[in-house]
Amino acid sequence: MNFRRISEREAAELTDCILVSIGAEGEDEASAGVIWMAEGNIVSDEGPLDVPAAMVLATTLADEQGKNTVYVLCQPQDLVWKDGWGTVN
Repeated sequence: MNFRRISEREAAELTDCILVSIGAEGEDEASAGVIWMAEGNIVSDEGPLDVPAAMVLATTLADEQGKNTVYVLCQPQDLVWKDGWGTVN
């Protein structure tokens, strides 16, 4: 699975994809949400989740939908990616 980190501008332009949105304020632990298109083109979401759980859900959804890329949006943009979250490009 390819996890691709994107900007807020890029996220606004996405359609028919799986997006993991990760956010943290100050010293708070990061939390995440997963957004995807479900059957009937209904936008579905799940969260808040811890980041590893969100990455597992996104991977499962991508496998079910035959997608090889999951997009990752971090807020703030300079949020430090932790090793335990997996590999992101």
